[in-house]
Amino acid sequence: IRHIYDKWKFGRSASYHMYSAKLWGITLFIGFVHLFLTGSVGLPIYSAVGMGILTDIEGLIASFILSSWHADVPSVFHALNIENENKK
Repeated sequence: IRHIYDKWKFGRSASYHMYSAKLWGITLFIGFVHLFLTGSVGLPIYSAVGMGILTDIEGLIASFILSSWHADVPSVFHALNIENENKK
């Protein structure tokens, strides 16, 4: 949904590079190491899936906030600051 919205609103995909995406990468790494070592799906994999969902939700919220395309927006708070600067 987020990528479809970004294409519709901005004409291209957003490239925010948010902190939450970096955290998602860490949880994915931990989850797959756990999976390979134990052979079972456990809390680390569920945490990675949950973090991925939260990351996409944060990206969608940033897309709602921003009126124009911006690259390298590290968080929703930065998106709010960008919009506040644009309104001044």
